Amino acid sequence: MRVAFFTPLNPVRTALADIAEGLLPHWAKQLELTVVTNGTYQPSHALFQPGNPQGIPWISYEAFKLCAGEFDLIVYNLGDEPNIHGYMFDALHRYPGLVLLHDLVLHHAIAGITWARGNLAAYIEELRYSYGQEAERLAQEVVAGRYEEIFTQYPLVEHVLDSSLAVVGFNEYLCAQVRARRPDLPVRYIPLPFY
Repeated sequence: MRVAFFTPLNPVRTALADIAEGLLPHWAKQLELTVVTNGTYQPSHALFQPGNPQGIPWISYEAFKLCAGEFDLIVYNLGDEPNIHGYMFDALHRYPGLVLLHDLVLHHAIAGITWARGNLAAYIEELRYSYGQEAERLAQEVVAGRYEEIFTQYPLVEHVLDSSLAVVGFNEYLCAQVRARRPDLPVRYIPLPFY
């Protein structure tokens, strides 16, 4: 099975890179893997160095777009940091896949890749997708500085869930919240591995 795995890697400073680099050698024994990064850095782990016989190929998201149809499954290692995970939101909506969901509240990330980059209309559209008639009111409150309260109460995860084929959650609370929002979406709790 050919699997594209969207994930940050070291030297990006995030625990999600460490988790991915711990899982990948095990997955590589059974799957034909290609890692997809945002393309802004050179992975530093030995798995991704030229000449490593156990190496795993990696490509940028831009390169992935040219070969997306070659993969049997796409897996997203998705967190809430816009500069690290931002490219995955676009990819997930274009190429649905299995989501390893680390955070229920994705509002910070979505606001970071829309409103914070000067695209308030895209932010309001995301709010409208998830919260309908409340979108404009929520956007006004966020712009007025009440963002922390709004982000917590309105996690803005719905579009991600609707683009997911299935979700893996690393705690029971997150899985219960996903099930409550999308009862028909397959959800599996898997304890977070530590290496």
